[in-house]
Amino acid sequence: MNINQTTGLRILSFALLLFLLPGCQVIEPEKKENLEFIVVAKECLPVELQEIIQTKKEDVFKITYIDGEHLYIAEGYGQQDSGGYSIQVKELYRSDNAIYMDSCLLGPKPRTRQERDEQENTPSYPYIVLRTGEIGLPVVFQ
Repeated sequence: MNINQTTGLRILSFALLLFLLPGCQVIEPEKKENLEFIVVAKECLPVELQEIIQTKKEDVFKITYIDGEHLYIAEGYGQQDSGGYSIQVKELYRSDNAIYMDSCLLGPKPRTRQERDEQENTPSYPYIVLRTGEIGLPVVFQ
């Protein structure tokens, strides 16, 4: 292959790549409304949901649970080496066809040396459970 053929092949490949890339875009769902929710303490969860979480807490999990009028959305981040983690809910909203939940795990806040020593060998299992009204839509975890 000579230089002109190689250059032409590169230009054709680049043009083809530009043509195909728009097909790979992620289309965000249209947000209809933010949903009101409360973060539910472990002690206030339905017993069956507490048991499910207890069996899944060592690994990452994303589950939903319905008890009639309420929808519980639970997300766990699996076993962490120490305590002090928190979870931030970035968004909970609905579109025409689903409920979208986006959260993130925040690392432990800076601690004193004594606090680090006390928590160093104590694993934790951070998770969060949100309760909102049941509206008959599936949940998508982002």
